[in-house]
Amino acid sequence: MFSIGEFIGLLKHKIVIQNKLKYDIIQPSSLKMFIGKGNSNKTELFDSFMLSKLRGELEKNNKSFFLELTRFINEFNCDLKNIKSPLSDILDSLYMGLYLWQKEKLEGVANEN
Repeated sequence: MFSIGEFIGLLKHKIVIQNKLKYDIIQPSSLKMFIGKGNSNKTELFDSFMLSKLRGELEKNNKSFFLELTRFINEFNCDLKNIKSPLSDILDSLYMGLYLWQKEKLEGVANEN
């Protein structure tokens, strides 16, 4: 038997290190500062995201995602004032994806210059 931490270490070694892939370690506080403030809770992050221009840009490019997110929130009666799993996990994944998407866009612009 092994723990999740050991499994992640093995997975990282097999996929990343053996194949010499580049990877980043993103701290939770960095991700929070990207969306809102570094000490924000899940509800504050969600509120910041819903008001951000990133939301508008993503919604314009992927309407079906927002339809599914809205359906999920409604179907499972998610409390947006006290966000918990699984909505919390979905939002964390969304924020990570947005963070990496913006980072890739910025690196692409830097490489063009």
